[in-house]
Amino acid sequence: MPLGVCKVNDGFDWMVGDEDQELAMKVKSIESSVGYQLPENYTSEISYNISAWIRSISELINKGALLIIDYGMSEKDYYSPERKDGTLICHHRHKNNYNPFSYLGLQDISCWVNFTACAEVAYESGLEVSSYTNQSNFLIDNIAKDSLDNKSFSSYDYLTSQAIKKLILPGEMGEFFKLMLLTKNLESPSISGRSFITRL
Repeated sequence: MPLGVCKVNDGFDWMVGDEDQELAMKVKSIESSVGYQLPENYTSEISYNISAWIRSISELINKGALLIIDYGMSEKDYYSPERKDGTLICHHRHKNNYNPFSYLGLQDISCWVNFTACAEVAYESGLEVSSYTNQSNFLIDNIAKDSLDNKSFSSYDYLTSQAIKKLILPGEMGEFFKLMLLTKNLESPSISGRSFITRL
């Protein structure tokens, strides 16, 4: 069932909406794709706008590339039975919370990207998925190795290496951020980093 937002006293809260046939068909399609039925009371997100966005870009270019960088994962991981509360997250003053109705107008509200859905729409729109990797692999291949191999050491170097670790370590941004390169009429384009295209 779709969740909507309702006004409660001086604030807002979730409210279950009427059954939505388009949503029900989308859920069945996801269950078919991942190979299992989503559990009862499972909560997650579905983007209706990503398809139109990627298609519109494909229609605008005859030759070129689109690089998508964001928190995200493959569809099977996105709709894992263990991820029963979805991926919606809020950020306020560098702290995470999961209540989109707090700090109204002062916090960022977002959810993760289903990169499998991006890839499917890309193929349907005449684009190629040329690369798909995570931030850790990309940065290690391009930046971090040279920085961490530097033999000189100072407090600045220490702070730099700590920042790099946050960007590349598993369980941190290095694993959660993904990079997907979509291309059209380009010869053998790619971005550095171990490819995870087969996981899509």
